[in-house]
Amino acid sequence: MYVSVVTLAELHAGVHAARDTDTRAQRLRTVESLVRFELLPIGADAARHWARLRYRLGSRPEDQRQ
Repeated sequence: MYVSVVTLAELHAGVHAARDTDTRAQRLRTVESLVRFELLPIGADAARHWARLRYRLGSRPEDQRQ
């Protein structure tokens, strides 16, 4: 199975955005469970599109906290 590097990065961001230690720990366990998956790289075009979407959706950490 595969996971994209963008997905992995977003999941890591979710770990950092957690407001409490229980949520952070749960999210970290999810991310750590992905180590068995092969990473799918992205190309320059995909990186540009992801950056544009991230900006439009609100990329500031305070916008992502849950």
